[in-house]
Formats: sequence, C-alpha cells, structure tokens
Amino acid sequence: MPVLGLWLAIRGRHRALLDAALAMALATFMSNKPYLHGQPNAWDPIVFGVFLMGGAIGVRRWLAAGAGGSRDGFTATRVLASDKATVGLVGMASVAHPGAAPASPASAPPDTIGGGGRSGGAGSSGSF
Repeated sequence: MPVLGLWLAIRGRHRALLDAALAMALATFMSNKPYLHGQPNAWDPIVFGVFLMGGAIGVRRWLAAGAGGSRDGFTATRVLASDKATVGLVGMASVAHPGAAPASPASAPPDTIGGGGRSGGAGSSGSF
C-alpha cells in the first residue's frame, strides 16, 4: 500500500497523499519485525536511521539530476527563503529548551561485604 500510495502521489502531485504514504511506509518499516515475531536487536534503530538517511540522499540526488534540478514539479532546493529562518529559529529554540533536569548522582550504598572481621577484614570473626 505505501508503494502504491507513493506512486499515485508523485504521479498526481498530491502533497497530502504523499505525506500519508510516507507515514505509512515509516510505520510499516518500524512495525514489520514485531509483526513477523522477529527478535528485536539493539542495533535495529541504527539500521532504520541509516536506511532513512540513504533514502533521503538518494531522493535528493535523483531530484537534482533532473532538468533544472527538479522532476515533475518536485525539487530538492529550498523554494522559500523564509523557511531557512524558521528552521534556524526552531533549532535555536530546541537548544534553549531546558529539558529534563539532570539526575543527582546517587550516593553509593555502604560496602557491607567483608566489613565485619577483625583479622584481614574478610568477616570471618564477625557476627552473621
């Protein structure tokens, strides 16, 4: 379904359908492994991120290689100069946001192992 939606959206130049098809494709990639009862790995998000970056780079290069840097009305270049200022402002706001307070370091529990003995500290003569 996501592939068919992407094809129809690009062919018909329909932005809302393109957004919906991309969201469906992302949801499909993220939920495919649990749906097929696959074993989740710690590196799965890394592979997903590399796949997304590769796809973005590929689409940008494909669009830029077209006549005039665009294909069928889609372009990889920034159309509005105001977008650059908006993205910069959002980036600055995300840095200024305080976020979660750092957790205070927990004090280490007292070391009770081996602390009860009189000879060598191994606790052989201590009470249990």
